[in-house]
Amino acid sequence: MPGGAGASVRAGGRLLPLLLVIPFLGFPVSAPAVGIFSTDRVSLDLEGYFKDFFLAERLYPLADGSQGSEFSHVTWQGANLGRFRIKLFLGLPASVDLELHWELRPRTVSHDPFSQSTFGFGSPVEGHPFRVADFSPTLAGGGPAESFRFIHDLDRLSATFPVGLVTVKIGRQAISWGSGRFVNPTDLISPWSYLDIDQEEKRGVDAVRLTASVGQLSEVDLLWVAGPDFHPAESAVALRIRTHLMDTDLVLSGQVIDEDLMLGLDLARDLGPVGWWVESAWTLESALAAGPAGDSFVRVVTGIERKLQAGPILSLEYHYSGFGSSDPDGYLETAARPAFRRGQIFYLGRHYLAPAAQLQATSYLSLRGGVLVNLGDGSFLLNPEFEYSVTDDLLFKVGSYLSFGASPVFAAGSEPPGIKTEFGAIPDTFYLAFYAYY
Repeated sequence: MPGGAGASVRAGGRLLPLLLVIPFLGFPVSAPAVGIFSTDRVSLDLEGYFKDFFLAERLYPLADGSQGSEFSHVTWQGANLGRFRIKLFLGLPASVDLELHWELRPRTVSHDPFSQSTFGFGSPVEGHPFRVADFSPTLAGGGPAESFRFIHDLDRLSATFPVGLVTVKIGRQAISWGSGRFVNPTDLISPWSYLDIDQEEKRGVDAVRLTASVGQLSEVDLLWVAGPDFHPAESAVALRIRTHLMDTDLVLSGQVIDEDLMLGLDLARDLGPVGWWVESAWTLESALAAGPAGDSFVRVVTGIERKLQAGPILSLEYHYSGFGSSDPDGYLETAARPAFRRGQIFYLGRHYLAPAAQLQATSYLSLRGGVLVNLGDGSFLLNPEFEYSVTDDLLFKVGSYLSFGASPVFAAGSEPPGIKTEFGAIPDTFYLAFYAYY
């Protein structure tokens, strides 16, 4: 196993936090109920949820002076993160629909140098690359010496209406493309990372989307996504054509995003009892920039999924990334490239394998497990998760991300760390989550 004896010792105490929180899964609670207002011409629906996450991260000990503070000795940090989301759906005459989502997020962390850590929740609220403007996210706290921060996010604000045969959606909305499970090469606008714990709601982007149905099983999407202050070089334009041919879902797409050109192909179909998909993207960096074009690369993901009779759902996915490096010595250089820094690509290596399994053990308890393996350096992430449903609207989750691989070497001062393996550089994370929907 990568990392030798050091990795084995590091793995020894990992299961204790997981075992400590399992007894809390049986707490009896009840869900709130919210009514729906409706008339012949106008309807108003109110939905939402409250989620609370308790997290613990195991940090790597840093050499004296590497952080320039007394926190260089910290090996664990904890956090409590809340998410209270209000969703309003207003239906008006002439098939006009308005949607608004507002989210409040109190967060407390145990050590202030890490108060900006995303703790497995994707990119921070500030500086989303595809929002024209935003409110100041901080409602309270967030100072340099404060571990508490109360933030908010206007995550959806859109209007949907028909214009002839075209459906128009204008405003802040979620964009999600691709058939891949753990990575989507054609989704560069708001992609998920494997480490994102809560993947229920994609962050909203400011966009205009035109969707036209062409026959019963085909449609065309034209999308313009605005960057900060409508700056053209930081915006995106995308075209997607989706159809169904010979029992296969086929998607062709093209995007110009941050002056890069991406062409995509996505196929998905059933092969007997097995589901199969392949999603690929070719990218030319700086294709529309004033200077010469940059590098070009291909990213591909393909996988299969099988549901066994009265048993688990099994899947296996392979990912090739021409963007990444085949040598760990090149990881820091890859991490400095624009697509990685913008949060559009998350992985530093070339070849990955991701097996996963999901089992509905009882009507209340489901088990899920996944592994993401970097085939180049041998490091991997293990993600077991247990979900217990008290009612249809109330559930608990407990899980972890366990990293295996040679740990990074942190030098004193401002020297960059020496990364031996990709996933060996990621802290172990344990989480207990409570979800209540209304």
